[in-house]
Amino acid sequence: MWSRHHILLDGWSGSLLLKELFEQYDRLWAGQPTHLPPVRPFRDYIAWLQQQDQTQAERFWRQRLQGFRTPTPVGIEATPEQQAATPPGYAEVQHAVPSSITAALTTLSRQRQVTLTTLMEGAWALLLSRYSGQRDIIFGGTVSGRPPDLEGIETMIGQFINNLPIRVEVAPESPLLPWLRALQESELQSRQYEHIPLPQIQQWSEVPPGMRLFESILIVNYVDEQALRGMSRNLELRDMRPITWTNFPLTLLVVLGNPITLRIKYDRRRFPAASITMLAEHFTRLLEQITRSPQQRLGDMTLLTEHEQRTLLVDWNTPRLAYDRGRCFHHLVEEQAARTPDAPAVLAGKRVLTYGELNQRASQVAGRVRAQGVAPGDTVALLMDHTPELPVGLLAVLKAGGAVLLLDQHSPPERVAVLLALAQARLLLTRHELAARLPALPARVLCLDRETGPQPREISAAPVPDVSATHPAFQVVVSLPTGRAGLVTLEHRALVHMIAAQRATFTCSLPPNSRMLLVSPAGQDSAIFEMGLAWAAGAALCLDQQASASISIPLSLRQATELQRIAQQYGLTHLTLPVSALPGVPAEALANRHLVLLHDAPIPAEVEASLSAAASCVVVYGAPETTTWATAFVWQPGRSPRAIGRPVGNTTVYLLDSALQPVPAGVPGDLYLGGDGLARGYIGQAALTEERFISHPHRAELGSRLYRTGDRARFLPDGSLEWLGRSDRQIRIRGMRVEPAEIEHALEQHPAVERAVVVHGVGGAGDVNGAGGANGVDGVDGVDGVDGVDGVDGVDGVDGVDGVGNQHLTAYVVMRNGQAPVGDDLDTSLRRTLHAAMVPTSFQALEYLPLLPDGSVNYQALPTVRGSRPALATEYMPPKSEFEQTLADIWQELLGIQWVGIHDNLFALGGNSLHATQIVSRLRDLLPLEIPLHTLFEHATISQLAEKLEQMLVEKLESMSEEEAQRFKE
Repeated sequence: MWSRHHILLDGWSGSLLLKELFEQYDRLWAGQPTHLPPVRPFRDYIAWLQQQDQTQAERFWRQRLQGFRTPTPVGIEATPEQQAATPPGYAEVQHAVPSSITAALTTLSRQRQVTLTTLMEGAWALLLSRYSGQRDIIFGGTVSGRPPDLEGIETMIGQFINNLPIRVEVAPESPLLPWLRALQESELQSRQYEHIPLPQIQQWSEVPPGMRLFESILIVNYVDEQALRGMSRNLELRDMRPITWTNFPLTLLVVLGNPITLRIKYDRRRFPAASITMLAEHFTRLLEQITRSPQQRLGDMTLLTEHEQRTLLVDWNTPRLAYDRGRCFHHLVEEQAARTPDAPAVLAGKRVLTYGELNQRASQVAGRVRAQGVAPGDTVALLMDHTPELPVGLLAVLKAGGAVLLLDQHSPPERVAVLLALAQARLLLTRHELAARLPALPARVLCLDRETGPQPREISAAPVPDVSATHPAFQVVVSLPTGRAGLVTLEHRALVHMIAAQRATFTCSLPPNSRMLLVSPAGQDSAIFEMGLAWAAGAALCLDQQASASISIPLSLRQATELQRIAQQYGLTHLTLPVSALPGVPAEALANRHLVLLHDAPIPAEVEASLSAAASCVVVYGAPETTTWATAFVWQPGRSPRAIGRPVGNTTVYLLDSALQPVPAGVPGDLYLGGDGLARGYIGQAALTEERFISHPHRAELGSRLYRTGDRARFLPDGSLEWLGRSDRQIRIRGMRVEPAEIEHALEQHPAVERAVVVHGVGGAGDVNGAGGANGVDGVDGVDGVDGVDGVDGVDGVDGVDGVGNQHLTAYVVMRNGQAPVGDDLDTSLRRTLHAAMVPTSFQALEYLPLLPDGSVNYQALPTVRGSRPALATEYMPPKSEFEQTLADIWQELLGIQWVGIHDNLFALGGNSLHATQIVSRLRDLLPLEIPLHTLFEHATISQLAEKLEQMLVEKLESMSEEEAQRFKE
């Protein structure tokens, strides 16, 4: 066994050394004296290195790597669960390229004057691009490091080999052969600078310290051990197995023999063995395609066989669903009313509406809506809380032929006015209590709880509008990357498809006597899903007005208790919740109930026990653009927390690369959705509609479209999907889809703000210097019919926590003319135009935004300031007593802030209900008092809380006997 480190000598030198060793062995075997010819010493190479122009080399590598900041992933990484179950270490897979492909590559190289090394580099760049979904690719390449202008270099012994970054732009529209020649020329240009050590090159790059410049390395070796076997005439090498390792997660060694052999050495924790085998096959297929059609475009090359393509495009998209495509959404409720007129359709406290009564009342209100001049296709806004007027008004608009614009009851008046104008809504349906908050609006207001409608005989005489399945049914508010809120148009046929798919998916677990709670706010598309789910089965939809005003994500202790009360009060059999809400839900509220989980985050491991106690659990995934859902699966313990299932009936899912070609199973791709549930598009956003709703690249039918979700996913071996995150900046906050660009646009409308950037972070409230975007009273005020404590508690979702750590929004602002930012002022300004969940928790003033050379924001360079007191409207006031100092110490520790003034509001400091619970727990340990949680919400500053607690102590002392009081004081 010969063991050596690369720091001593490289493979070239090893071959020279072995050659000399065998020659001397043969001489000794023949009885001849040994003879070693002189070689040039390694120090001459060191002298040559010292003469090279370092400045010119630095200029070259900085330019070559400019703009590259994140290493290219291989794209077939194991899941965290797989990594945890795999022991550490490296493994190797060998794969022989067929001789026919080897011969064709050799011929192509000779005829087209492209080296075999370039062909291998091109194939590897293509593979990494398809696997990673990226066009700008960097991987490592190995060079001999022996400068040809140094005489005698070919016989020197030492370490010359070097690993260099190879950067390739893989543009789908590029012709293959010119692209390969450009790659070869690029590598020739780097040869005069290949002596620079990789650590130095990495320092000149924009990749952050501590991160590799590349994750994979390609080594093309022209020397095989077969050549070594013939070096000695008298020594037979029977078992020669060179074992080499690199420090990179994946090394592809290409041995250029006949046939070409691939040796893939990989970190077995990072990459599953099956994925490595697939990689070798796909690499071989790319080599074959290079030889067959060197003039084709890069985007036309495929990794897949015809069988693989059929599996991905057809076999895993086969669920067919038969239903009446000519029906409208309200027709289905009318049919249910005819079948079971006396069955409860809506339960709201003591108010009950049967299906017959719901249908009748909706018809009455439809007459009032038509009397306002609403014609088929017109938009009617609906601003409602969770009261019976919500389903009545929704069905009434549809019966009248209108399209429903769903508005969140907590939307500020200015936002309501903007959305009404965007939708060109002619009428707003609401309740009197909610209407009292609204100023003059560009639409007539009709309060369904105050006015008396026409009699049934008047309704029957009124003409019934001609509404077809292609008419618009809903306008759903969405946050768009354009910087403004937008509206998605859903047609009746898409809603009828939703109902049909729900019936097919939930038939067994949703009998007619079921009772479901409407959890989603009326302004979110998930509310349509929940109402449809109940009515699809003839079940009862339970509405709780107080819950609609106070339940947020994650649930506070009080809200969790409230949810449990509601579940018992209504005898809920089913519960629909966002995944991000699960950590706050008590296990008792889930036990023995059927759960429908709306995917907005991975399922946390700590809730698996609670889910296992449920009667059933179905996870659904979708978007407003796909009429609320598109995939589903029955959850079971052990499933990937990021699983999102398979497509529901008449829905198709595709994972495509940047060239719109399908990616192999197990490889990340961009998620596209198609089928009967697709929305019409965005109102007034033709360019965005064309960008997001594309012509189907794999179907010839006229009008067939796919929706580009922006999500990244991969197929698991069984054909189900695993969600991997986003390819853009879109985030989920409080169950809502939020585009940071919309918040940034709103901030830049402030006269003192020149430019703004909003990022999504994780950590404590003090992780980023900021001002509270959650000052309590601005959350849900008492006008909503909820008491003051409930209003303040509405802050739970504003802080940006969405189920994975303490997540929050942070705004970085550049102020005009050097003005000092006041967080409260920016917060108040945003709350006039944005939903509360979109208001950042923290504001950080910068002199300028860090930019990249292309002018875009360098997000990695944004500062993270922990422990600074936010910029508040109140001045800092230090504690005045020992007790106030004790309270300040607790707040500072839990919030991660160095200085907390006695007049600083807990929620303006970035605190939330979790912090409030922790503070109360600390106080209960410190004081012999039973302190209700709402005490902290009602006394949210240190001075107020200290005064209240001192009052509680005095009252407790006064109620005691003298002996008890003495023990209490002690």
